[in-house]
Amino acid sequence: MLELWDWKKLLLASFIFIFALLLRKLFARVVLKQLKKFAATTESALDNNIIAALESPFKFIFIVVGFYLATLVLNLPADIDEILTPLIRSLVAFTLFWAFFSCVEPLSVFIDKLTLKFGTELTVALKNFFVKGLKIFIALIGLTAILNEWGINVIGLLASMTLVGAAVALAA
Repeated sequence: MLELWDWKKLLLASFIFIFALLLRKLFARVVLKQLKKFAATTESALDNNIIAALESPFKFIFIVVGFYLATLVLNLPADIDEILTPLIRSLVAFTLFWAFFSCVEPLSVFIDKLTLKFGTELTVALKNFFVKGLKIFIALIGLTAILNEWGINVIGLLASMTLVGAAVALAA
């Protein structure tokens, strides 16, 4: 049975997490709204697209930070902390790579400029190839970072990806 002090910690941890959710809502309403207004005043659509792509990862980081701070207040036993520490680090890595993954599509404008030299009919095909390849690369690096947080040997995974890459290169 939980003692009175444990209930106070649980209540404080709940309050911290709810406060983080409220900050997330405030961030979405105030900061993101102002960023969108500012981006709308510029001539380029690139900043609008990047802000739209980063909106969800920015909101999710508040949940991760709230969860982390709530677990700090709870002062959990070491065996539970051994699970929560890699989980929180994995969530941070996931959010970071999610942001990179989301920015690939808006930044594909630069790929358009590079591939226009090859002709308009080839531009779409090259753009799709580069965007998909970059997204796959970011997803694999993100997965590798998350697996590394859980203590899974990534060297074997990287070696197998190298072999697959060599086979695809030879097939091409």
